[in-house]
Amino acid sequence: MSEEIYIHIPYCQSRCSYCVFHSTTSNSIPDSFITEMILDIKGYREKLSNIDIDIGDISSIFMGGGSPSLLSSDQLKRIIDAISSYIYPVDSMSQEITIELNPSDITEPLLIYYKTIGINRISIGGQSLRDEVLKWMNRRHTSRELLSSISLCKKHFDNISVDFIYGYEGQGIDGWKEELKEILSLDIPHLSLYELSIEQKSSPFIRSKKLSTVGSEDIFSATIETMSSSTYDRYEVSNFAKGGLHCRHNEAIWRGGVYHNFGASSCGRLRDRSGSWLESKVEENSNNRIIKKLSDKDRLLEFLITGFRLSSGINRDLLGGKSLSNFFSIEFLQKHKSYFFENVSHIGLTPSGLDMLDYILRNLVLSD
Repeated sequence: MSEEIYIHIPYCQSRCSYCVFHSTTSNSIPDSFITEMILDIKGYREKLSNIDIDIGDISSIFMGGGSPSLLSSDQLKRIIDAISSYIYPVDSMSQEITIELNPSDITEPLLIYYKTIGINRISIGGQSLRDEVLKWMNRRHTSRELLSSISLCKKHFDNISVDFIYGYEGQGIDGWKEELKEILSLDIPHLSLYELSIEQKSSPFIRSKKLSTVGSEDIFSATIETMSSSTYDRYEVSNFAKGGLHCRHNEAIWRGGVYHNFGASSCGRLRDRSGSWLESKVEENSNNRIIKKLSDKDRLLEFLITGFRLSSGINRDLLGGKSLSNFFSIEFLQKHKSYFFENVSHIGLTPSGLDMLDYILRNLVLSD
């Protein structure tokens, strides 16, 4: 089975008001951060070998953040070269290589450079086509800059994704449906549509605001209804693609595969030669890596939580042939038959089941 690499760049020029991720506000990325990451990359294979873990074939590399678009050309090249030299050869012909970009950072020379070093997929943090909302979110770009950046990326790349957020104060169903109609007209190969989540780490201003003036379920239903009548394939709860351009990296992680992590506050998932699963974390303020074994129950729970996100469901071979009745009560399954599917090879959620994912996961029953 192929494996993935996630590289986390925890630096942003400004902090989005809804963000809950670890990041440092800066106009540039310190070379010391890159140097420490490369030292970690250089010693990574030996560290894994000492605990009976091998590195398999790498299928994808994803550079997220934060704002990876703040990386200088030299810094990005140093990271790519280190991965090729010490982990696995970087090859854009066989691997999906993604970098997340802020619209205001995108220029034609930058995109051309990305192609020359092997990047073949662009993920844009668009979030909204409404300037007043972008300002409310403390985003650095305008709607005009976003539209321009999408056009520029489509000129140079075939595999492009854009994130959008809905469910903010005062939006309403009609307002979101109109914006979503505009988004669909842009003919973007991949869309990630996320409902705004207000958490404790969000800014005090955002926490003081209500979400959309309509119910969360109503605006989510309007989103799915609109997307269902489009030419996009809903392959995950909040992700939609045209022409089969799923995000290979995220899909592999949702399927429960191995992924290696680099960069402060990044997480990974490993498997040793005996078949035991481990989690790998790099601490927030250093490149100190902590690797610890996952209990069988924790591993199974993680596997189910991510696997049920996919419209294709979970391969039963990876569950030892188990069925839905091994994870939910008979009463729950009988009450919600329309939410589930089960066949010889897979168990999973129907479209209506995906819409109720949080509710369904709260009803998982795992034996000790």
